[in-house]
Amino acid sequence: MHNFRCCFVFLIFSLFSLGSVGNLSAASVDFEERTKCEKFVQELGSRAIEIINIPGIPDDEVTDKFAEIITSNFATDSLARFSLGKHYRTLSNAQKEAFIKCFIKMLVKFYASNFKEYKSAKFTVVVVRKKKEGQYFVETKVSIGGKKDVSIIWEVRCKNGRCKIYDAATDNISMKRLQQAEISGSISENGLNKFMTEFENKYKEINR
Repeated sequence: MHNFRCCFVFLIFSLFSLGSVGNLSAASVDFEERTKCEKFVQELGSRAIEIINIPGIPDDEVTDKFAEIITSNFATDSLARFSLGKHYRTLSNAQKEAFIKCFIKMLVKFYASNFKEYKSAKFTVVVVRKKKEGQYFVETKVSIGGKKDVSIIWEVRCKNGRCKIYDAATDNISMKRLQQAEISGSISENGLNKFMTEFENKYKEINR
């Protein structure tokens, strides 16, 4: 009887310990991902502001450097598919490739032109909030002397040790959804084929 009680107590203790170890392990992974997301976004924002502060840098070089940031750190294919919605499936492979290239140019132009306003700004991560496994919202603050701080919330997903930007929101406006609404509206008004032609013509001159 004494041996049975000892075994039972040992079993309960073992199960409790395993659960604790599992919780600690999950917490450790969560902390590592949060830290990685914070560092990723902080370096991204700081790098963008650093680029626009290079003395005498020409616009073409700014575009080149922002293109490197976008293609390396944003989930461009996923964002392009999302922006086109159900219409993406109807495109040929060649059309999909052309659309994604132009979409990336659109992102580069958008972020390069917007960050020019932050030339004297300080970029700071405020808080990192977990959305679900592997997905986080990283709230940042752009501080410019004499002006109201700008809040940008980045949606970051981590997979296989890599972080990617899936959205950015200012004033509760999601850039991803705003772009989708604009593209959807243009397609509804002009049709998919006309939209594709105009979209390619608009961004093909940006040779990046």
